[in-house]
Amino acid sequence: MSTVFVTQLPHRRDPDTQAWTPTVNLSIANEFGMVRIMMPPHAAFQSTHNLLGQLDKSLNSYSLNNGDSLLLLGDCIIIAAACAVLARRGPFAVLRYDRIIKKYARIVIHNSERKRDDGLEEIGEAREGSDPRGARG
Repeated sequence: MSTVFVTQLPHRRDPDTQAWTPTVNLSIANEFGMVRIMMPPHAAFQSTHNLLGQLDKSLNSYSLNNGDSLLLLGDCIIIAAACAVLARRGPFAVLRYDRIIKKYARIVIHNSERKRDDGLEEIGEAREGSDPRGARG
């Protein structure tokens, strides 16, 4: 079964009960697999070394071929680090929420530094005879 790896589930304090409650309903992400939250709601990291280690361990079972996806929520440093961990391994999928249809769409991100195994050219890869910096001349 596929897994949806959630970087972090944001919470807010309920004004009536003073309890911390999730700000996002993850039930619609279940259509893409079992939801797994990687970081606690108020986790903040001053050292990216510790963060990268924890995320690498959490994402150890991630497999694009099995239909796994990454749901990018929470602290922007955690989001960036999770993407960096997966980008080192190759292509990965993220879920993007569409507010109009109220559903997630699965988008595969390819690292342009790597060659795809289907022989197709990556977006952003320099074409023969072109200057990769966009210089004219």
